[in-house]
Amino acid sequence: METRVKKYAELRDSIAKDEEGIVYHKTLAPYASRLSNVDEKFNIETQDDSHVPLHSKTLISKGDYKSLETDMDVDLIDKFINEVKAYNIKSGQANDFDTGKNIISSLQKPSEKLINPTSVEEIKEILLHDDEDSPQEHVGELRDILLEKTQEINTSLLTFEKSIHDVNTQLNSTNKIVNALLTLFLLGLVGIIFGALYWLINSRGFLQ
Repeated sequence: METRVKKYAELRDSIAKDEEGIVYHKTLAPYASRLSNVDEKFNIETQDDSHVPLHSKTLISKGDYKSLETDMDVDLIDKFINEVKAYNIKSGQANDFDTGKNIISSLQKPSEKLINPTSVEEIKEILLHDDEDSPQEHVGELRDILLEKTQEINTSLLTFEKSIHDVNTQLNSTNKIVNALLTLFLLGLVGIIFGALYWLINSRGFLQ
């Protein structure tokens, strides 16, 4: 905004110096008149060229400021539209033929409602219904889970008991075999001892 005001000030000074010697062409007369009107609208404080503060201030009337602000808004809107068109072409969302589309009207379209009031009410009712039924359903699900786990534990216990029974049966069979072998071994040992004694006694003639 400061740059625009500065340009107007320079044009005003130039026009003030050469105003008497200027002869406007017919085609340039409207532009000269418009520039004169712009010059009359602005009240700019002139300062010495030798000292220009870093942050200079310019007094502009409220009406002139609104007019200048309107012009700037139009320029900004034009720049924005051009940037949007260029972005759409670059991103592949539009081509050179449909860049004349009214972007402002498309941006100002109200967004479609994703959920209408009736669907919201239906969702609320469903949620409330689920909240009312959830305790009983949870208890039923918990009962089913407990029954399933209990059956699994009982099955595991039965399998374990069967395994223990099979092991005990095998141990009993093994013990019986060992006992039988041990008995045979002892009987054989006793027979050998008696045979040896009989041979010793017979060889020495104690039985003659």
